[in-house]
Amino acid sequence: LMQIAIMLVQILMNNILGYYGEQSEYGRDIPLAVSGVVTKINSIFTATFSGISQSCQPIFGYNYGAKNYDRVRSAFRYALKIMLGIGIAAVLIFQIFPRQLLEIFQKGNDLYLEFGTKYLRIFMIGTSVNGIIVLISSFFPSIGKAKEGTIASLSRQVIFQLPLLIIFPLIWNLNGILYVGPVADISAVVLCLLLSKKTLKALKN
Repeated sequence: LMQIAIMLVQILMNNILGYYGEQSEYGRDIPLAVSGVVTKINSIFTATFSGISQSCQPIFGYNYGAKNYDRVRSAFRYALKIMLGIGIAAVLIFQIFPRQLLEIFQKGNDLYLEFGTKYLRIFMIGTSVNGIIVLISSFFPSIGKAKEGTIASLSRQVIFQLPLLIIFPLIWNLNGILYVGPVADISAVVLCLLLSKKTLKALKN
């Protein structure tokens, strides 16, 4: 389901970027090229978050089964801090070195660098909290809560990002697409934290 959701978002994103890009000074190709670069850069951090969350699953599952709930909660909090630390470091890199990151993939022209810099700095702000979504998505299945895990997994792409990709460009054209990422990320994190808070409170009790 997660992979299907990502595919649908990418198809919709490419079509919308191409459509609104043609109506802007950047044309169709620059927004699509920048989106491809940003996706590749983001995949590095996504893979890191996935690796950490998957390595936590046996710790969560084993201690939950052993009824060692304090260890489940402390491991969750510790992993949360690591995810947040990596996410904040990633966003700082995007804010300070956007042009350098873009030029690794393609030198491009001034318009490419202008749009790419803006895209990286705005769209990728949500990376600071992205790891929390990934962690909570794997936390629930590891303690046998499949329903909550499914909601958490699909929260960013399906519940928030797909509708926002349709709504925001209608209001702000090409610039609206840039704000879809951070709004979807922050909204999904709030939902995931509310779900996990209830479960962690139950474990404490």
